[in-house]
Amino acid sequence: MTRKQAVVGLAGAIAVVLLIAASPLVRVQGRSLGSLIGAASRVKGGDTVIATVNGEGITLSQLETTRAGLQATSGSQIDDPTAYRQAMDYTIHNKVLLQEARRRGLSVGEQEARDYLAKVKAEAGSEVARFLQDQAKAAGWSDRELEERAVAVYREGLLIGKLYEALREETPRPTQEDIDLYLARSPGPNAIVVIPIAFDDAAAAGATYAELEQLATDQAEDEFVTTFVGYARGLGKREPGEFVHEKFHFFTEDELPDYARDALAKAEGAMGLFERPDGTWIIYLVLKTVTTSVEEARAAAESELFEERYAAYALQVEEQLKRQAKVEVFNDRLPADVAAALADW
Repeated sequence: MTRKQAVVGLAGAIAVVLLIAASPLVRVQGRSLGSLIGAASRVKGGDTVIATVNGEGITLSQLETTRAGLQATSGSQIDDPTAYRQAMDYTIHNKVLLQEARRRGLSVGEQEARDYLAKVKAEAGSEVARFLQDQAKAAGWSDRELEERAVAVYREGLLIGKLYEALREETPRPTQEDIDLYLARSPGPNAIVVIPIAFDDAAAAGATYAELEQLATDQAEDEFVTTFVGYARGLGKREPGEFVHEKFHFFTEDELPDYARDALAKAEGAMGLFERPDGTWIIYLVLKTVTTSVEEARAAAESELFEERYAAYALQVEEQLKRQAKVEVFNDRLPADVAAALADW
C-alpha cells in the first residue's frame, strides 16, 4: 500500500463519518477506537437523550448514526439488533475516553482540527473532496455546515489520539533484565534454512555433488531448487509432502549443527559438501540466512516488549474507565426496535 492509498483509506473512513459518524481511528490490539459521534442523518427525535455516561448525554441521533456507520463499514453484514448493541458500546467507550482526556487537561483547539482536516484533504487529493461534496449534497448541508461537522469529528478523534499518546508516555520501558529474559524465551534472532542430504559413503556423496553442480549450471535458480528437493526426497527416503528443509534459529553459531555452521559462510542459493567428524557427509543447499547483530536483536526485543506493554496498559485503562462509568439507558425514550435490541443492556 502506498502512502497515498493509506491516506485515502483513512480519509475515506473519516469522510464517511460525516454521513455515518466515524472519526479518525486510533488502534490498540486491532480495536477501533475512533469516535462515532455525530449527526449525519435527519433522525426523528434525534436530539432526544437516550442514555447518559457519567452524566453526559448520548442522543438518539448519535446512536443511530453510529449504528449506520458500523453497518456501512463492516466487512460482513451486521443485523440491526447486533449493530445497535455494538453502537451503544462504541459510543460509551468513546465517551469515557473523551472524558478521561479532558480530566487530564488534554485539549485540541479548533484551528488544530482545521489544520489536520486540511492536511488530510491535501494528501488524499480530489477523491475525498468529491466524496465530501456528495455527502453534503445528500444530507442537505451547506459547505460550511459540512466543514463544521468535519472539524467537530476531528477534534474528538485527535483528542482521543492525545490520550493514547499520554498512555504511551506512562508505559514503563523494559529494563535490561526484561530484555535478557525475553530473548532467552524467544527463538534466536538469527536463522538459517537449508536442505540437507546425508550420505554414509564419501564416493556416493562426491558423485551426487558433481551431478548437482552440473545441474546447477544448466538450470535456472528456481528450477534447481525443485531439482534439489527431488534429490533430497529420493535419497533421503522422505514421504510425499514431508518437509525436506531444516530451519535453525540461533543467537551464536556454536548453537548450530556443524554443517549449518559451514553453510553460514555460503550465499543464499549456494551448495556445499561437508564431512562430519563421524565420517558421514552432508550435501546442503542454502535457502535463506538471516543474521542480526546483538545490538539489533536487543533493540528489536525492547521495541516489541514495549509495544506489548503499551497495548496491555491502554486496554487496562479502557476497561477500568468503562467499569467505573455510571451508565444509564432510558429505554422508554427509545423506538420499540431499538429498545428491544438494548433490553438487556
